Amino acid sequence: TVNPPPPACDASFTVSPTDSVFMTNYQFHALQNDSTTEHFWNFGDGTISNDASPVHSFDSSGVYTICHTVISSIN
Repeated sequence: TVNPPPPACDASFTVSPTDSVFMTNYQFHALQNDSTTEHFWNFGDGTISNDASPVHSFDSSGVYTICHTVISSIN
């Protein structure tokens, strides 16, 4: 079975640092309704996650474009 790629980045989220000294670890929180079934995160540094609220560590400082997409059971 071939699954189509997730749609464009369209899901809202919040982010907060979990490391107040070096600011390299971040907790992401999806802002979705109860019908959300799948999460697709792209952290802009070559890594991805399917967790609803992942923690991510960036290896180096920089500007990263974070993409969060959700696929709902109501599609």
